[in-house]
Amino acid sequence: AEWGQRPGMEALTPTVYSFSTVINAYANIGRPEKAEAVLRFQVEQYEAGNESARPNAIVFNTIVKAWSNSRTKGREKRAEEILRHMIRSCSKDPLCPKPDRITFNIVLGTYAKSSAWGGSGIEPRRALKLLEQMEELDKKPGWRTKPDAITYLLVIQALGKERTLNASEMALEVLHRLQRKFKETGDAAFRPNKIHYNAVINGFANSRLRAGESNAEHAEAVLKEMLELYENNQYWFKPDRISYSSTITGYANEGRPLDAERVLGMMIEEYKNGDARCKPDTIAYTSVINSWAQSGEQGAAQRATEYLHQMEKLSSEHGEDVKPSKITYGCVINAWANSGEKGSGEKAEAILNRMEQLYEAGDRAVRPDVIAYNMAMKAYSECKDENAVARAEELFRRMDNLHRDGRYSMKPDVLTVNALIKCWINSIDGDVPVQPERVLGLLGNMLSSEETRQRPNDETFDLALRLLLQSGDAEAARRVEAAWTKLKGGRGSISSSSKYGAISPPRPPRKDKNK
Repeated sequence: AEWGQRPGMEALTPTVYSFSTVINAYANIGRPEKAEAVLRFQVEQYEAGNESARPNAIVFNTIVKAWSNSRTKGREKRAEEILRHMIRSCSKDPLCPKPDRITFNIVLGTYAKSSAWGGSGIEPRRALKLLEQMEELDKKPGWRTKPDAITYLLVIQALGKERTLNASEMALEVLHRLQRKFKETGDAAFRPNKIHYNAVINGFANSRLRAGESNAEHAEAVLKEMLELYENNQYWFKPDRISYSSTITGYANEGRPLDAERVLGMMIEEYKNGDARCKPDTIAYTSVINSWAQSGEQGAAQRATEYLHQMEKLSSEHGEDVKPSKITYGCVINAWANSGEKGSGEKAEAILNRMEQLYEAGDRAVRPDVIAYNMAMKAYSECKDENAVARAEELFRRMDNLHRDGRYSMKPDVLTVNALIKCWINSIDGDVPVQPERVLGLLGNMLSSEETRQRPNDETFDLALRLLLQSGDAEAARRVEAAWTKLKGGRGSISSSSKYGAISPPRPPRKDKNK
């Protein structure tokens, strides 16, 4: 007999609440595909005559939310597919559960928190189309898809993920549309707030640059709009720390340190006037430092260092809100690496040593990584100081020793080697001799590595060839060039069995004797 048809078993027939409980359990442990399987069984039960198992909107919303919260690739697509299925089913059977505002908001939330649109195959502007569909469906009898302020916020955040100026301009228009709806209807559900504005500012600040345009200026224009609304007694729009920090980030991304400093000054002034929500923090100061690091202006590295010292002083006096982070120190090291000034290598290494000292003293948050060391190596490769080669080689050895001592992520990578070879190139006219065996030895070690970041790239071979040719060792250069030609599409090694190293071509795959 079918389930529930055995004598005395009628009371055990599963209901919508039974299915909902199991579906919710699978959703809570991140198994949306299992939750969907239970839903399919529920639909089968309903279609077989079990009226008490009829799925409702809550069940479908749970499934959509399960996909939204999962880490499964393509979760955005699947969440929208379920939404589409609900809409199609309603057109065929009026008894099917209709998607509501919650359903749409869950799907929009999936778009808004997606970190990589290219990998998902979903365009952020799909969110804008869903908003328009919600507005159209809400006009029909029996549909409850009227967007609210949360809906508009999710659309704005989704558009921000595209990181283009066009999408950010669309996000601003969505915000203005929400404002108009609130003004026209007086409905509190349409009332925007500073979170909407901050999302728009963040979108502009992190958008890719477009020729002849300044994303940061667009971001600051939105910030000024917030200030105007606040001055007109709409106090809920008063800019906060996020508003100012995001604008500063915009100028930092464009390498405009003076503008970044100006906005930081506005932030500090608001804080001094009693608004604790505008207290500058680590992010704000680090963004200003980064703006100097990216600017390429004369004295930029020194200015970045001064801000670092200011942060350390403020941190010791007023708490950890402005405590320099690993990123902060890294930006200062990068500033010196980009400066090319005399002594910049030593200045960069001094910051690196400061990070190591803090880490040894117990501050694990600032433990320098391979990126910090590589930037210090880059500083030596650009400064052309007399001791640059010796200091770069010492940093290289230090990284290798740290790796051997258990800090496995500190193994020198392709960027480390490239910086070291640049130092050798710069020393050719000096007193530091360059031995071809050392170059070939480095390349051999890299080619034998199974890790991608340790493998040589085009720049590695280009630098090695330049070094060997400038040092007058044409034979070694020819061998390196031949190795690169052979190995570009495969695997192989450079051995040191001969004077310059013998080229070993990629080995053919071993045949299986059992076949």
